[in-house]
Amino acid sequence: VLRQVGMTGQKNQVVSSPSGGQRKRVSIAVELLAEPPLFFLDEPTSGLDPGLEKKMMHTLRHLADGGRTVVLVTHATANITQCDHVCFLSQGRMVYFGPPQEALQFFGVTSGDFADIYAQLDDPDPGRARQKAAQWEQRFKQSPQYGRYVTDRQRALPQVKRKAAHVAARQRPRVNPVRQFFVLTRRYLDLVLRDKLLLTVLLAVMPIIGILLLLISKPNWLVGDTLAEIEHQLAADLAAGEQSATYAIVGKSQTLLFMLALAAVLLGLFAAAYEIVKERSIYLRERMVTVRLFPYLASKVTVLGTFALLQCLLLLFVLSWKVRLPKEGVFLPAPLEMYVTLIVGTLAATMMGLLISALVPNTDTVIYVVLLVLFFQIIFAGVIFDLPGVAKNFSALTLTRWAMEGLGTSVDVERLNGLTRTRFQPDPITKEVSLDVPKPDPEWEPVTVVTETREIVVPCPSGINVTVPITVPEVMTHEMVTVTETVTETKTFTPTVQTIAGERELQIDYTHTAGHLCWNWLLLIGFGLVLGLATVIVLKRKDVG
Repeated sequence: VLRQVGMTGQKNQVVSSPSGGQRKRVSIAVELLAEPPLFFLDEPTSGLDPGLEKKMMHTLRHLADGGRTVVLVTHATANITQCDHVCFLSQGRMVYFGPPQEALQFFGVTSGDFADIYAQLDDPDPGRARQKAAQWEQRFKQSPQYGRYVTDRQRALPQVKRKAAHVAARQRPRVNPVRQFFVLTRRYLDLVLRDKLLLTVLLAVMPIIGILLLLISKPNWLVGDTLAEIEHQLAADLAAGEQSATYAIVGKSQTLLFMLALAAVLLGLFAAAYEIVKERSIYLRERMVTVRLFPYLASKVTVLGTFALLQCLLLLFVLSWKVRLPKEGVFLPAPLEMYVTLIVGTLAATMMGLLISALVPNTDTVIYVVLLVLFFQIIFAGVIFDLPGVAKNFSALTLTRWAMEGLGTSVDVERLNGLTRTRFQPDPITKEVSLDVPKPDPEWEPVTVVTETREIVVPCPSGINVTVPITVPEVMTHEMVTVTETVTETKTFTPTVQTIAGERELQIDYTHTAGHLCWNWLLLIGFGLVLGLATVIVLKRKDVG
């Protein structure tokens, strides 16, 4: 095609770099891709210098010699002899149709300059101009040229129609979809590599997100701490005067994993949401040139997916500068499992972006649709907000939820949730304490002194013993008699420190098994396939006939 329009020397240049005349030839080359039998060109030489105008007319002559019909509207007459036939219109009337050289003879122009024909037709007075146009029209209808080039051609129209019907009935030429895929992929990749700003954004956005996450993250958010470290942290918090201390790393882990999942979805959505709508006119033209849908979409997914592979790798690499990633996953190394989850999540989001791009009518609408989709992905992910009742059903439709579930399965969020501890020092307790105390009965006397008279034999000098009565005191002891008395006192005491191990209720299933992780991957892949099929259906319905 480039050889037909004389542009082989510029095949590796950007379209905006050639001169004005070269760009016009590029536009013709674009149309030549469809191999049209008929060309309509409006002022193809306007704005060109005489040299470029001559080259353009020679190009059109070459196309006509190749079996194509070229119809052009022009006011430039310097190279009009390149045409097989010319049609002069004045005031909407056909005043001549035939070979260019016969036009000079018909209008009586002897100078050989076709521009003098305009002088024959023009008149500053509108009324006289219309009258002159009618006169020239009648003169042409009575001329031999009218019979040869108009009447005779009209008689041949039935045969031309039959031939045209036969041409229209021909099937489109067969194309190789694999070759189309490689050509489209190479073109798209070249476009991305030439756009330095777009290339920089594609390569830098995920590392920048990773750096921002580093600013708010701690090294242990994805691996947790040992029980000894947890006990030490809780004790230190209480020693600092805190009333209670809680270790709940699972909340931080979910937040960080959600940001990773959201970053993957953002990357896929924004990278693809403009891809189809921004080149809709090119796409429709290429569809007429037998470009197939699957190679076209596959080229988009291949290039965007290649950048996604690099982007997700850079994100995890930057994140690992500070945050410790688990070593062991479900059945592969945890970083590798996380990488696969981010990749399939990004590809599914890419397919969603392509569907949005196929649905929206123009580029101005894209950002609003993407924002709506992103809010849906954030609200119903099951991390930031509780999802009561029907809201849980919407969660199953979000890519962020399944990407989040896959990441959490590899990190083993359930284990991190099992590390949750709360230690607290209960408030001092003031209480009245009663105690029954035995004490001696107030009426009890330990001893009693009594007197008794005793007779004492006293010897006398006469040798006669005399009995004398004497009063003697005697102490009598009594067994103690007690009574019970209740003693009540107000006492304040400090309870011992309490530690409660309690898991949080999670809205997402993080079962740490290979089957569960693979199921999440299959779901994300399934989402991508369904969204891709929907994109194909939408584009099929928008195809021109």
